[in-house]
This record gives sequence, C-alpha cells and structure tokens, in this order.
Amino acid sequence: MLWIVSTFVGPLMLVIGFFIVVKQKNIKGIKDQKEKNKEKIAMFLISFGILLVIISIKFFLDSRGVEIVNTPLN
Repeated sequence: MLWIVSTFVGPLMLVIGFFIVVKQKNIKGIKDQKEKNKEKIAMFLISFGILLVIISIKFFLDSRGVEIVNTPLN
C-alpha cells in the first residue's frame, strides 16, 4: 500500500512544488506574507516528494531482489 502511494503521490508532489516555485519566481517586487507561505509550502512539497520517490525506488528494488546494504564510511 505504501509503495503505491509513494509511487504516485511523490512525483505529483514534486511537480506541484516545482510549479509553485516557477510561478513565484515570475513575480517581481515585494513579497507579502501569503507569497512567502506559498514558497514554504512548495519547499515542503518538493522535499517530501523527493522522500516519497526514494521510498518508492527502495520498494521497487526490494521487490526485484536487490539488497541495499549500508556500508560504514571508515
């Protein structure tokens, strides 16, 4: 269930977040509080979307039998 949600919702959140950022960059002048809040929401959508995409890639690799091993950086 989480795999399905992260596969479809993650890229959608990325697209919406980037759309808001591009739209905000076209606005010139002094930014009011509402526009600053839109930028914060866009950054949250982008970061959470990236997290969901990473989760979906992990689930995809696990379903294919690829084992992800954490190696120490010594």
